[in-house]
Amino acid sequence: MEISPEKKTFADLLQITSNRVYSIPVYQRNYSWKTDQIETLFNDIKDEDSGYYIGNLLVTTEDDSINIIDGQQRITTLSLLLLGILEKVTKLINIKNETNNTDNMEDLYHTKIIIKKQLLVPDKNNLRLKLLDKDHEIWADLVHSIVSDDEPGKWGKYSFYKNYKYIQEKLFQDFTHKDISDFYNKLNNVVLLQISVSDLSDAYQVFASLNSKGMPLTPLDLLKNVFLSNQGDIKKWDELRAIFSYNEDINSGKMTQFVLNNYDAFENMTTSSSITKGKLVKLYTKVFKSKNYVDILIDNAKIFQQISNIEHTKYDYSLSGLSQLDSTTSYPLLMYILKNKNHLELTSLNVKEIIDILINFYVRRNVALVPKASNVRQKLFELKNVIHNDHLKGDIIVKRIQESLSEIAPDNDLIKASLKDGIYDKNKKNYKIYIN
Repeated sequence: MEISPEKKTFADLLQITSNRVYSIPVYQRNYSWKTDQIETLFNDIKDEDSGYYIGNLLVTTEDDSINIIDGQQRITTLSLLLLGILEKVTKLINIKNETNNTDNMEDLYHTKIIIKKQLLVPDKNNLRLKLLDKDHEIWADLVHSIVSDDEPGKWGKYSFYKNYKYIQEKLFQDFTHKDISDFYNKLNNVVLLQISVSDLSDAYQVFASLNSKGMPLTPLDLLKNVFLSNQGDIKKWDELRAIFSYNEDINSGKMTQFVLNNYDAFENMTTSSSITKGKLVKLYTKVFKSKNYVDILIDNAKIFQQISNIEHTKYDYSLSGLSQLDSTTSYPLLMYILKNKNHLELTSLNVKEIIDILINFYVRRNVALVPKASNVRQKLFELKNVIHNDHLKGDIIVKRIQESLSEIAPDNDLIKASLKDGIYDKNKKNYKIYIN
């Protein structure tokens, strides 16, 4: 068996001087990622340092044709993000032309030319990414229409098109020229490990091995090592781990979510930038130098479990009801408030008011899908820091939360329009709201 692993950036895959085409073989499934998976990758690229590793790309090669055996969803999503940048750049150019504003025009035109070459094979006008069936038809129409600054076809009922519109209208909604430039550079520099094999049978052996029960090290494994290297007690780590375990099986995703939110809630009181998985180990190395920090983590984990009660299935006005509303962006604020409610002079009635305010906001946000989750998280993150740094107390905290969420909540006209536009297709969380 011939196996050739090679580190590649996304820009390497789309080498503008090559005739290389990446194809999805006919026996593969169509593109299937949902908007939450797209937004997760988008946020990882945006928030992590340049050169972020996003996984493996397993391929078979033949001349300039490369068949993608594993990695279709990531490559397609990266390509959709690239196309979204092209459309945003084109719109910025049009606006500047209309207003006779020549600032950064040369840079914008250069970016547009490069992205066109990344998406299309030179001289042939063929797409570098060849998808399946209707996905490819929509993809081709989107690329050619945006390259030509024309209107695409009417694809509104297809999920592939809806995903692209979500990227363009939601993820890139508030991006400035600088934001676009920064994200484009990071997108080009995301890293994959391209594993090339000679034929399909070899590819499936490698695929089976990559997806076998043997799991790679997770951030939690590395975090455990940091804890133990600081003379941590393994029994204390097991006590923390038990909070996220059922019948000795740990819910590593939930525990990872906890340690990320814990840092944002209690360790980051000066910036509006959330911790990322890539920075988790480095930042926790500092806090674990405190001998008793694991005891603090255990107490905070119990608060987190209250907030994220996924075993609760009924939608109601409670912390458990709030957990049904895709409200993870509120976790740092809630954890901070629940842990410090006495110091903050918050009564039980104040806490209930805050939960009610958050529930009402997230119901509206889930219907309209506005604002973006990242914007909500940043708003509540900044609010948590204001409460802490300005020493806000009691009713003033409740009032400030209400005012802050009112500023970003979708208005009634948008809610009405969204209710007419298939809310169940947009967000499955809405099922819980209306069925219970």
